[in-house]
Amino acid sequence: MKLIESIRIFIGRFLLKRNIHKLDRIKAVHNLKSAKSIGIVYEYKNENEFKFVENLIAKLRGRKIEVKVLVFLPFENLLEYIPQKLSIDFITHKDLNSIYQPIGQRPTEFIAKQFDILIDLNTNKMFSLEYVTVMSRAFYKLGVYDENKQQVYDLMLKMPIEDNLSNIIQQSLHYLDMLNPA
Repeated sequence: MKLIESIRIFIGRFLLKRNIHKLDRIKAVHNLKSAKSIGIVYEYKNENEFKFVENLIAKLRGRKIEVKVLVFLPFENLLEYIPQKLSIDFITHKDLNSIYQPIGQRPTEFIAKQFDILIDLNTNKMFSLEYVTVMSRAFYKLGVYDENKQQVYDLMLKMPIEDNLSNIIQQSLHYLDMLNPA
């Protein structure tokens, strides 16, 4: 089963790399003062870590920024235990095609929306969320440094990938505050 999964992901990554050059994305620098909308991608790991994402949403809303989050849930039954919020869309394995690309209304709308900033909190490098990040039409993309994503991100944070989500969020906000969009 792992072999088949690896082959499917390999095919998905291959096709995604071929399509990177065809993307029609306008790049523009935004900081937390100039941003009107922010998209966030995240893979749900546990309730404690998810609270960091909820706190991030609250901070950004406190700055009058529209926030939309796309969260991948590894198990569909988790939907029963997580409170549903308007700014958070959940996807599960049901929302993926055979090569693990997200399909359906929620991921399609998320990709199509021109967020001022996209924050990638996909620290496990889950392909389905990588696909969303790459294909997103966001003006400015931020994520943790990955040599293979230099064409994707406009700002990369060089920090240990195993660093906790709280530190990654804190550093993301710190650098987004420092940016000068002029």
